[in-house]
Amino acid sequence: VGTHDFEDRVKTLEVAKEAGMDLCAGVILGMGESPTDRVDAAIALQDIGVSSLPVNILNPVAGTMFDDREEALISTAETIKTIAVYRLLHPHARVRLTGGREVNFAEDEQHLPFEAGADGILTGNYLTTEGQSPGDDIEMMEQAGMEPNTEVNDFDPEEVKSRDGDSADPADTAVGTATSKAELSDD
Repeated sequence: VGTHDFEDRVKTLEVAKEAGMDLCAGVILGMGESPTDRVDAAIALQDIGVSSLPVNILNPVAGTMFDDREEALISTAETIKTIAVYRLLHPHARVRLTGGREVNFAEDEQHLPFEAGADGILTGNYLTTEGQSPGDDIEMMEQAGMEPNTEVNDFDPEEVKSRDGDSADPADTAVGTATSKAELSDD
């Protein structure tokens, strides 16, 4: 992204914090960064004082600068280690695994970030790529012996699972305007 440099982004976050807003700022892993780069990003976000730290994993999309990649340049093990470090450096922030987890983790690995310190996931579709359904995410958690925190997020997991695959119109997003490399390889 060439329109604003890092310092501009930090200034924007500082203005938002001064206005009383909680800050949400995170990372995209697997773009070619080193483990040191990942720690440096966590420290920078610590200095800024984020209350929510979304951890995305690159999902290469056709037509973007990363469309020559088949997958993110980070292993599941490295992602898990990174989440553990982020939890240690951000003990009071919500560390959430977000975009890219569905295409970069095997189905039986998706619970591992919780064991490393993640305390949430973003479920459903993302801005430009499809995600996993909320019902599938609840099933994943249950298979790993976990349950959704319904005290923080007020919903009925059974109702969500019963609606899974419902033909009702989903919320409008840009999903469908981009195709991930994982989707292309499934065809």
